[in-house]
Amino acid sequence: MTQTTPLEDFAGALRARLAAPDPDAALIAFRDAVLDAADLIGTQAETDQRGKSPIAGLAAVLLTRAFLRSGAPEAVAPFLSAFAVRWAKAPPPAALERTPWLAARVSGQRPLSDPEDALDYLRISYPYLEGVFIELAAARGDQAELVSRICAFASYRRQKNDARGQGPLAADIAERVEAERYGPFRYDPGFVLEKQLGTFRLGPLDGRLETVRAFEALALENALLSRQPARVLPLIDERLEAHLSGPIADGEHFVFNAICVLSVLGAFDRALDAARRLIRRGYGLPWRFLRDRSDRSARDWTREMGQDEWLAPLHALPAYDAFLAEYVLAPPSPPEGPALAPPCAVHDGVLGGKASKRCFISGKTVVPGTGIVRVRRLRGISAEIDFNLADKAAFEASDWQAARVALETCTMPVDWLFPDPRLQHGTWDSPHVAAFCFDVARAPEKLDIQRAVDLLAAFEPPPMRFLWTPQRYQWREPFAPCAGDDMHGDAARLAWRLVRTGHGAEMLRRASALPRTEGDKLVALLATFDIPDLRAGAARHFGLPDLPEIMHLVFASRLTFEDHLRLADYGSAHPRFRAAMVAAMRAYGVHLYSNSHVTVDWFLQGLEHYAYAHGCQLLFFLIHHPHEDPVLAKVLETGWLPRNHNTYDGYDNAAPFYLRAAMFHIALHQPDALDVWVDSARLRDISTMAKDRETFRLMEAHRKKKAGRRKTGT
Repeated sequence: MTQTTPLEDFAGALRARLAAPDPDAALIAFRDAVLDAADLIGTQAETDQRGKSPIAGLAAVLLTRAFLRSGAPEAVAPFLSAFAVRWAKAPPPAALERTPWLAARVSGQRPLSDPEDALDYLRISYPYLEGVFIELAAARGDQAELVSRICAFASYRRQKNDARGQGPLAADIAERVEAERYGPFRYDPGFVLEKQLGTFRLGPLDGRLETVRAFEALALENALLSRQPARVLPLIDERLEAHLSGPIADGEHFVFNAICVLSVLGAFDRALDAARRLIRRGYGLPWRFLRDRSDRSARDWTREMGQDEWLAPLHALPAYDAFLAEYVLAPPSPPEGPALAPPCAVHDGVLGGKASKRCFISGKTVVPGTGIVRVRRLRGISAEIDFNLADKAAFEASDWQAARVALETCTMPVDWLFPDPRLQHGTWDSPHVAAFCFDVARAPEKLDIQRAVDLLAAFEPPPMRFLWTPQRYQWREPFAPCAGDDMHGDAARLAWRLVRTGHGAEMLRRASALPRTEGDKLVALLATFDIPDLRAGAARHFGLPDLPEIMHLVFASRLTFEDHLRLADYGSAHPRFRAAMVAAMRAYGVHLYSNSHVTVDWFLQGLEHYAYAHGCQLLFFLIHHPHEDPVLAKVLETGWLPRNHNTYDGYDNAAPFYLRAAMFHIALHQPDALDVWVDSARLRDISTMAKDRETFRLMEAHRKKKAGRRKTGT
């Protein structure tokens, strides 16, 4: 008689229950055995991340769907919580000693004693378990949960770790006809689409949210992949125009997928119109429209997505070839030089050190002690990270010298700073800024400065995401992230281009003619530029002759205690200017410092003083009025600090300046509470930057000075 293993015995019992006359009841009666299966060790050929057998995870899904099919959804959560805790336990030492491969697999894994942690890890290991949570949310009619769960499930849609790929025992059961009613055991576009359409029927969604826009784009993708494109046509009718005309971009997958749906359904004119408008809005993946793509990874990805099939009807049209020629295919590039990569920062110097360098103009060697010119060039949207070094004599004898004069005198040719978008590197984050630059690139002589001023004055992106840190290793999300919350920096980049092409004075004049709230906001942005004419114009606009001096001070590298007080008093004494600066902070992010989602580009000459987070010091204008910035108000209320949200580090880098502004407010307005802040172990534990230590030293010196005055009676 052939001896079987516990795994094989469990698999046989599971198959028998699926074949029972009432499989739902049979599976529910099998509950305790499924819980015990969470302890089953996998084989070397068939094991999951915790060293357990994948058939246990599959059995858990079968049982939970039996609960749902039997009208007992309330039984799902307790069962899964109990199962996850047992599943997450490490294999016993004896098993690890017998099987070195198992010990290697689970070594270094942290223990998961918390039920929520264990359940999260179980969902990661068995992504098709998300289908159960989706059905639970659908049964409750919980629209927000449905959006969140479906988007989470979609993140696994290109992975191959479904039940059929987790070993022969699990695959044998998942592929049985009797098991179909308990599926899907993978990401199934048709199943997800059905749940999405039900979600839409629950009511309108907030189209500002990043997850909602991803959810909408996913619905179109699922409709295409499941061969049901007509079912999402009402969604396209409802939402396409909002995506094509709104001020927010999110990768624009909804629009591209809509073009594919319209192509499949034969709505060619509408599809081509959307394609033209999409490119004009700065679509970052224009190569997706090409039939022949040279990049293999792009070919593989688009083949997997099926887009060539969906766009094939459009590809056959002569009008599509005209679209590619006009909007996608790059024209001949200008020769290497200022017209192709114009200078955006130029500085004289002397080559130091011991090593020789090569001149980027002549190609000749430059030895230490030689006069040089450092040039940073603009490549499309972004400036080069490094400076190019040139021998000073070679630089002055080249056309780069005239380009430098044009930069410094704000007389640069428009077509240098607004190049053909088909040639440029990178894309704008703001679709309205992208559309403006697209139009200027096509007709530089028709640059509409009033349109630019109106655009910048109305610029109002969603707030940049961040997390609160009450204590170290604790985070709280203050609001759901919005799409387009990374586009604050486009305003300063566009304004810089307009200034350098000679439109600075006209911008100031036209901004002054706008309604005060909008005009003041734009002038406040221009006042931060280190360009004397702009600061003088801003001083006239606000009626503050000393504004240029104050703007120089607020960006200083080292501020004394008295400097902070001067900035605080200046902001308090001039409420109109303070309100304008608050509006500029909100719209343009001038008080934030991000390396991955740049707000003000400190690589551009005239904005280089924003480097090293000096723009964050604009917060000091609010020391007497912290309630005017909601984040600063919350810091004072709770003692929490803002931190990065994944790659969104703008508030994380600004946190030391929020702390300093808050502590100055405490010192000046709530002196009895200063000791609590200065001596707070929790606050010092989450404030670990050099700027934070400097803040504590300033406060300690201030406290000591005040104590000395009390002793002497002064």
